[in-house]
Amino acid sequence: MCRTAGSRRQQGAVRCGLRCRPRTQVMFVHRVCSSAAARCADQTSDIAVYQTNRNLLFNGLTSMGCITVSKPDGAFYLFPQTLEADDRAFSERAKKYDLLVVPGADFGAPGHMRISYCVKTETIGVRCRCLSDWRRSITDLLCKVQWFRLVM
Repeated sequence: MCRTAGSRRQQGAVRCGLRCRPRTQVMFVHRVCSSAAARCADQTSDIAVYQTNRNLLFNGLTSMGCITVSKPDGAFYLFPQTLEADDRAFSERAKKYDLLVVPGADFGAPGHMRISYCVKTETIGVRCRCLSDWRRSITDLLCKVQWFRLVM
C-alpha cells in the first residue's frame, strides 16, 4: 500500500511499504503494471498441467489406503489427513523425507496437511514415492509396537 509521506523532508515522495520512493518512480511502475494487466486481461491460462498434477497426487495419496483426502475442483493444493494426530510434528518429520507440507492447523484444519501441486509434474511422482516410503516406515514401526504389546 502506498501513501504520501508526511514529513517535510520527503515532500513529493510516496511511501511504499517500508521505503520512500519519488512519486515519478511510483507512477511509472503503476503505469507499467496497469498496461501489462490490460494486455493480459483477455488471455486464459492452460490449467491442464494443474489437473494432471492434482490427479497424480490425489491418486498417489489414495492408493496408499491410509490417507483420507477430498479431490478439489479449483484449488492448487490438497488437504489430506496426516498419518499422525499432531500435524505440526508430522510436517517437521516430513522434511526428513524431502517433503514440504504445511500443518493444517495453520488453516484451521488440525490433523491435516496442505500439499501444493503447483510444481513440475515429475516432482509429484517423486514426492508420492517419498510419502509412500515414509508411510511404510511408520506402518512397520506401528506393527512392531503392536507385536511388542502382544508379547508382553
